[in-house]
Amino acid sequence: MKVSTTMQVAVIEADLKLAIYKALVPHMGHSREPSPLLEEKVRQGNLGMKTGEEFYRWTARSIQVMNRTLRMWLIGVNRLEKSFAASRVEDGEPKDEGEEG
Repeated sequence: MKVSTTMQVAVIEADLKLAIYKALVPHMGHSREPSPLLEEKVRQGNLGMKTGEEFYRWTARSIQVMNRTLRMWLIGVNRLEKSFAASRVEDGEPKDEGEEG
């Protein structure tokens, strides 16, 4: 399944996007309010995957496929991070304080 930009954005629930917007934007020097369309989606209860609709209509199958796609992506990121950390140790760089192992 090819993941479109719209679907990538849709994975983040509308209520979370609105909360992030309200929390971060004022501290970024922007004076704009959250999107009225996003606020309306939250008021209507169209929150994304957890309700089945927001800007994208989610079916049980599309949710299953997206969850699998995200899981595989996260596994890949984790492998890259481990590979990078191992190569740093091999090059004699010290481990970060928070790293395990």
